[in-house]
Amino acid sequence: MRFIATDLPGVVIVEPDVHRDHRGFFLETYHSDRYRAGGIEGPFVQDNHSCSAGGTVRGLHLQADR
Repeated sequence: MRFIATDLPGVVIVEPDVHRDHRGFFLETYHSDRYRAGGIEGPFVQDNHSCSAGGTVRGLHLQADR
């Protein structure tokens, strides 16, 4: 993930790393630690985006608070 400063005060361009293969693509649109390191704070923790080709099965992951 890259954070690119602009000439506009407070405006940063965020370029996520997109992982592509024959099944489709996956990218992390938001991750609090990476955004914080890039100078952007927020209460949200993480968000991902994927798009799969037909016939592709993806797993879901859950982390329960303990």
